[in-house]
Amino acid sequence: EKLDKVCPVSDNHLIDTSAPEETIHHHRTEKADVFSMGHIFYSILTGEDVYELNINHYLVAQGVRPFIPRHFYESEDDVHKVLLGAIERCWVGDPTERASAKVIAEDLRKDLERIEEERQSLDDVR
Repeated sequence: EKLDKVCPVSDNHLIDTSAPEETIHHHRTEKADVFSMGHIFYSILTGEDVYELNINHYLVAQGVRPFIPRHFYESEDDVHKVLLGAIERCWVGDPTERASAKVIAEDLRKDLERIEEERQSLDDVR
């Protein structure tokens, strides 16, 4: 499917869901990319495009994050739990406290492999 949407950019060229440090200090780092990686996980989890939410980047700098419906937090699905954990780690407000993309990706891979092994074991028992 061809994507013909352009990511919305404001007058000062900050995407509405920029990392807090981008809004405050106009400072782009790997940790800002990690914050954006959380948007990808959000879209995978919820099926919604975070860029269509039009969240003001100044609110993001103050700690506001896209709404995640409660049923994902209450879900017994381990994949939901893993994605929620990854999103929360990506969306940490202080970039010095935010994990690196490599660490988050490695942890996510390990968690998903564990889930797959557990599901495979259950299938083998049945």
